[in-house]
Amino acid sequence: MNKDLELNIPIYLDTNLLLDLLASLEDGFSTVSNITTSNVENESTAKKGGIGLPTQLLNLGANISKENSSNTENISTEEKYHTYGSMMNKVINHLSKQDLIKHFNEEEWNDLDLYSFVEVRGQFIPNPTSEYFKKIYTLMEFANDLSSFDVNQNNNLNNHNKKNKNKNQMKKNKKDFENIIGGIKSVSDYFEKEDSQKYIVETDFNGFCILNLFNEYIRDHSGLELPYGNFKVLGKIIRKNKEDEKVSLLEGTPYELNDDLLNMITIVFNSLEGFNLPDVWTELEGKTIQVIPIAVYV
Repeated sequence: MNKDLELNIPIYLDTNLLLDLLASLEDGFSTVSNITTSNVENESTAKKGGIGLPTQLLNLGANISKENSSNTENISTEEKYHTYGSMMNKVINHLSKQDLIKHFNEEEWNDLDLYSFVEVRGQFIPNPTSEYFKKIYTLMEFANDLSSFDVNQNNNLNNHNKKNKNKNQMKKNKKDFENIIGGIKSVSDYFEKEDSQKYIVETDFNGFCILNLFNEYIRDHSGLELPYGNFKVLGKIIRKNKEDEKVSLLEGTPYELNDDLLNMITIVFNSLEGFNLPDVWTELEGKTIQVIPIAVYV
């Protein structure tokens, strides 16, 4: 095995982009390698004979030996199949040997250009704005389930008249609560597409990388590995902000023009008893790039 070969395990792999890249690098390729091996075997046979003279005439004897040899060549062919993971490693190592991969760090920030190949290392954070409202939605549903339990318990403790009055009021409150939950679900849905997920990669030097991952190329469909894990991503830069420029996470949503609406939602929830939510994270500050991801690996 080549000692310079770096072996990476893919977590996300855009196979269409991968195959296009590999075909371009190798001027076409095959997913199967045919390897022919030959083995030469040497066979030899020996024949021995004796020549003698009458010992009464001359005490002299001689042995004659003859050896025949033949070569036999055995030819065998084997096939080696390339997996997507092995092809990913070939692409990464091929690009690395040609110094085509730049790195997203403090030292190389000024060298990063649009359309450059780049490797980013850091913690993968699901779209902060989307996750914010998902957590609110989950919390509200949980609180709603608990309120249903409390209604049944209170009804058993109160007298008949008071029970009916409280029951009607609680039903009204529950209905209002469910309407709020539905509104939060609608807000959350604006930030995610059905076939993709937005992630923010936070680096150790407080730089950020924005990328969208298509669900069909993610290895872990349970969502247990990628969120908040530390991984590497290979991609092409399509956006690089200025150091003092803020990047909005609301782009492409109805809240892009007025993010005060989201802050109002937070204020409303904090006014409810038992809720204390942090401010919603809608912007990135600092060195930020956006990439088209080819592979996420570890």
